[in-house]
Amino acid sequence: MAPPLVSLADLKTYLGLTGTADDSLIASCASNASIMVERDTGRVFAVSSNVTRKYSSNGEASIVIHDRPVTDTTRPVPR
Repeated sequence: MAPPLVSLADLKTYLGLTGTADDSLIASCASNASIMVERDTGRVFAVSSNVTRKYSSNGEASIVIHDRPVTDTTRPVPR
């Protein structure tokens, strides 16, 4: 099973929770929600590292895309 799309710590912060009594329930809900999102959208949102995809329309010319995971959403990526 893929890891949830949100960490337990981030979800608890968002919900304003501090105790640990419901951690397993919250983690299970996050995991189940992640599975449902991927199933319902037909997409996989799992983090991948340094994936290279090569696309070609004629078998000769191609474009290569280096798909790196997002690790910091607080600052813009330089171009």
